[in-house]
Formats: sequence, C-alpha cells, structure tokens
Amino acid sequence: MSYENLNQKVLALYEKLLEKQILIVKIPDGFSTEYADIVSWILGSLKETYPDIKLKRIMKSIHYANGFQDENLKNTAFLLDEVEQILSKLGRLDHDLSVDFFNREIRSKEVNQISLSETMIESLLLLH
Repeated sequence: MSYENLNQKVLALYEKLLEKQILIVKIPDGFSTEYADIVSWILGSLKETYPDIKLKRIMKSIHYANGFQDENLKNTAFLLDEVEQILSKLGRLDHDLSVDFFNREIRSKEVNQISLSETMIESLLLLH
C-alpha cells in the first residue's frame, strides 16, 4: 500500500494552512514527511495555536474509517476529523461544503482506505 499520494496531499494541506496563516509555525527541519506524522503535527499545532477551541467527541462507532485494517490510517482519519472541526470552528472551512464534497467525490472513486483518506484531505483543502 502506497502512502505517496497521501504524503503529497497532506503536505499540500500544510502549505495551504501556512499560506492562509491558519498555521503560524512551520514544521521543524528534519521532521518526518510521513503522512500520519504530518497530520499529527498539524493537529497538535492547531490545538496549540487555538487552545480555546473545544472539540466534540468523534462518534468512532459510525466513522467511515471503522473498516480500515491499517491502524495507522484509521487513527489518522480520526485526527483529520479533529482538524476539520478546528477549521470549521475558526470559520475557515464550511463544514457542510466539506462533507458534501467528500460524499460526492468518494462516489466517483474506487472506495478503499487510501481513497477515503485522500478524499478527506481534499475536502480540507476547500478552506478559505
């Protein structure tokens, strides 16, 4: 299973968050360029930058990632949902538009744990 596209997409998200000045701290030199590490870093940085944002508990029992066999991807999918919550609460991402995009796009792809993860990141790239 290749994470190359996931790595590229999450790096694009990171760059857009910097460009839009949502993230104000850059990833340290020498930091991992692995998908899960970057998602975790982004979430941690958002939580640190916006500590007053309270997140809802994610309903893991009905989450799209429940069927993922890859635990790394499964855990990262939950982190991406928290990123989405923060961006929505900041008013930088329209939650309904993001969900609509995810639902529409996933119907046009072969559904697997990679395509679901990629589509989730693509929905986050709709931030403004």
